[in-house]
Amino acid sequence: MSLEAAGFAGRGRGAYLARETKSPERQTAAQHDGGLKARGSSGWRDRRYQLSKPITQLRGETGKNQVIDARVAMTQSLGGVAANAVTHIFTN
Repeated sequence: MSLEAAGFAGRGRGAYLARETKSPERQTAAQHDGGLKARGSSGWRDRRYQLSKPITQLRGETGKNQVIDARVAMTQSLGGVAANAVTHIFTN
């Protein structure tokens, strides 16, 4: 639903977009390396990891996970039972 709310996918299409965006050739990439869930929950360290990913992506430093010509990146963190949300937009 976050991908839909942010305008990346139409209503009801967010899960499909997340599943289909594993290829760097795509215009939109969602969790190209598995995201925070793949790393387990490590509390405050998650935020630093989450913020480092768009920066390395925009710098062209992500190797096989690089999105070609990446110019804009977004991170989003939901707290509690999605009681609060923090979204960052990065550009190069």
